Amino acid sequence: MAQALEIARDDTMEGDSKVVMGDLTAISLRDSVVVPEHLRGTIDALLVLMPVLTRRINSLASECPSGYKPTLPQIRVMTVLAASGTSTVSAIAEALESSRPATSEMIDRMVDIGYVSREPNPADRRQVLISLTPPAAEIMDAKVARRRAVLVESLSDLSEQELAGFLKGMRGFTRTIAPDVMSDPALASVCERAVAGST
Repeated sequence: MAQALEIARDDTMEGDSKVVMGDLTAISLRDSVVVPEHLRGTIDALLVLMPVLTRRINSLASECPSGYKPTLPQIRVMTVLAASGTSTVSAIAEALESSRPATSEMIDRMVDIGYVSREPNPADRRQVLISLTPPAAEIMDAKVARRRAVLVESLSDLSEQELAGFLKGMRGFTRTIAPDVMSDPALASVCERAVAGST
């Protein structure tokens, strides 16, 4: 178990936002945290399973239409744009927790490849809006469809009781660890409908 936890901590996130949980700072923080006994098993399981499950779902859903091979950082930009429709470089950089110069350079490369386009904002000609091109939108549609198919296949083996418990637990965990997500009416509505549909 200890070795598995270390592997999970060292590979918690991918790409530009990777956090190496095995460094000295993380170790000192970990050692200073008092874990209640009734939570110890759950926390150990989360540390091991969450990164493993995330990598597995992403790898199974990573297929792109023939001829397109965007990098992980480019996929992250495309994910932001797929959710927002259009955005500015500054807003994309903030969403990715990246610097504006680094994000601007990546956008330049993606424009050259044909993944995104730049157009002046009709309401403010000084502002440039970034949006997905049709080929990039096709990539994102294919990834979402593939990820949905993977989840359908995986969750179909759960009983109604297991699925209801899973959804309620996930909603409660999200409310605690990311309250801003649950405060978004649209996202909260999705969770409420999912829980209602499982009961």
